[in-house]
Amino acid sequence: MAKKFVRSSEPLIAPNFSQEDVLFYKWLAGFLDGDGYFAFYEKEQQPSLRIKQASWNIHLVELLKKKFGGYLGRASKSEKSNTHEYCLAKKDCLVELLHGVNGYIRATSRTIQYKKLCDFFNIIYIEPKNLSQADDPYFSGMFDADGSIFLDNTDGKNWKLRLSMTSKYNKDIQMYKEIFGGTIASKSDESYYEWRISAETDVLSAHKHFVQSLRSNKLIRFKLVPLLYELRTKRAYEPNSPLFKEWQSLIETWYDNGADIYRKDCKGRPYTQGARDIRAAKNTQEAQDIKAAKKKFKEDLEDVVDKIITNAGKSKT
Repeated sequence: MAKKFVRSSEPLIAPNFSQEDVLFYKWLAGFLDGDGYFAFYEKEQQPSLRIKQASWNIHLVELLKKKFGGYLGRASKSEKSNTHEYCLAKKDCLVELLHGVNGYIRATSRTIQYKKLCDFFNIIYIEPKNLSQADDPYFSGMFDADGSIFLDNTDGKNWKLRLSMTSKYNKDIQMYKEIFGGTIASKSDESYYEWRISAETDVLSAHKHFVQSLRSNKLIRFKLVPLLYELRTKRAYEPNSPLFKEWQSLIETWYDNGADIYRKDCKGRPYTQGARDIRAAKNTQEAQDIKAAKKKFKEDLEDVVDKIITNAGKSKT
């Protein structure tokens, strides 16, 4: 039988963190604001931290498991699942993490969850300050969780880069617009908001700061950004360009190899055109199979109805 937790009558004292620790916890706060979940089941009095990550970013939760302990396994029993879940419930390790990110958690939903755990352990909650420095690791941490880096090409010549960030709450991504420029627009009937930048100067400015502390597979694409702009300026995308092979190599790396080193257990290649084609074909076949099944069901149902009507007619006679 588990020993019943006894809440401290005095507020817990935070450990002394080094400057390196502070930078790590700022990144972690951003990452948790995006992908974390501070769970608290009042009946069981059991708090925990839970994070789900795809196989190609499993190294992020492996880092946390190494630092804090906890459990890491597949989120589903299916061997085909690409999602892993990390859970930290050991109280002393969880308390250390809560102290570390105190003062840096700022997302609307996560703050509500985080405050419940602080109250449970008697940790004095610290209100986060407004972000004013572009190189604050929080930006990279949240981008690792909820950010996207796209390379759009409409006609084979007009290659455009854009960075974006989505959130259910406008105010949770407002600081990206304030620091890095760009726009925020509501999407899907205001069910979520998206921040985005696409101007080369804005993207390069964000790149300069994000690349310092990004930890997800997005870092691989970020490292290609300056070269991509350089080759695009030289029109290396044109088949007759002496740099065309270099351009092709960059595009191949961008789409085909961007996350391979993190995909040892991953079924499928989500960033490749080949994977998109396979999924499209599979979805088309599945749609056809469903349509055929519905047609057969309808025909079988009509046969059953006809038989019922026929039998009812016979019984009357």
